[in-house]
Amino acid sequence: MLYSKDFVRIIIVVFLTLLLSNGCKQSTNQIIPPHSPLLKYEGRIDTSAQNVAGFFWPGTTVRLKFEGTSVQAIMNDTKGETFYNVIIDGKPEGYIRPDTTKKAIDLAELSHGVHTVELFRRTEFTTGTTKFYGFKIGRDTKGVPQQKHKHKIVFYGNSVTTGFANEDYSGQERPDSIFTNNYMSYAAITARHYNADYHCIARGGIGFMVSWYPQIMPELYNRLNPNSSQSPWGFYDADANLVVVNLGQNDSWIIENPKMEAYQYQFGDSVIQSNHIVIHYKAFIQKLRSHYPASPIICTLGSMAAVAPGSPWPGYIRKAVQALNDENVYVHFFEYLAKNGHPRVEDHQKMAKSLIQFIEKHNLLKDR
Repeated sequence: MLYSKDFVRIIIVVFLTLLLSNGCKQSTNQIIPPHSPLLKYEGRIDTSAQNVAGFFWPGTTVRLKFEGTSVQAIMNDTKGETFYNVIIDGKPEGYIRPDTTKKAIDLAELSHGVHTVELFRRTEFTTGTTKFYGFKIGRDTKGVPQQKHKHKIVFYGNSVTTGFANEDYSGQERPDSIFTNNYMSYAAITARHYNADYHCIARGGIGFMVSWYPQIMPELYNRLNPNSSQSPWGFYDADANLVVVNLGQNDSWIIENPKMEAYQYQFGDSVIQSNHIVIHYKAFIQKLRSHYPASPIICTLGSMAAVAPGSPWPGYIRKAVQALNDENVYVHFFEYLAKNGHPRVEDHQKMAKSLIQFIEKHNLLKDR
């Protein structure tokens, strides 16, 4: 079949038009990759692989400051059960739940200007590992450098510190991750009060001697990826201005019930005496001290049954701290607030206020 020259010209023009149009569409966005100096991270982040960052721990944060109008996050999650708060210009504006499939998620459509977008992990590592591939912004959008935090605070804890079920007001203590919001935990509230770089190493159900599962905090605290014993954390936060430890609630429940499966797994038929508890707590704080040689450490407990009137557990912690003979280790206990389960948001706010007052009283948050 023969074609006229005019027909051929038309076909060529149409082809070039479509090609140019497609090229323009492809160039309308740019990617801020995970290793970009424009990004600010908080927490233990796995940046060992190219073009991707791994998020595990509650409170893990990535932040971008930019001049533009829209932003997307490119992510996926191993389970699809992890939630992130979307914080725009310092205010929570909702949350996202990354799928198991890698995709770009719309975060905000904004008026033109300088904005900050932050993704804050609400949930603990058991809800899945998130892979972050960067932010997608407009071609004409400009990234803006961010200032470093003045302080750094590291928290080690259990479900109280993760903020487990702190937004569940049904009385059911539902484990669904949508009801857990680490952003509104006493730990994160305290860190924001001081505009501090926030590291949260916590898992629900964990103890320093015994947990509701085989793993205990002395086996977990030094990991980058909490799911792997072959993933050591280099303690790049060793210059922390403050370390806070809130452990003992789960130990108290299990040790007082020797017939429990968790007790039997960890101790068998051995009878745990009070001096054993003191020795183990002291040993864990000594481990932390070896990694944070100059940081003040606050040993705290609460606000659940372990600090109820008559509980011996605050006494165990006091004895352990006294035995350390370390003038830079302090004791501060929270009020017994959570009498019917885990503390709710308003309880966490009271706990944060109490902790901040203690920090101020002892002038613990000094510049480094």
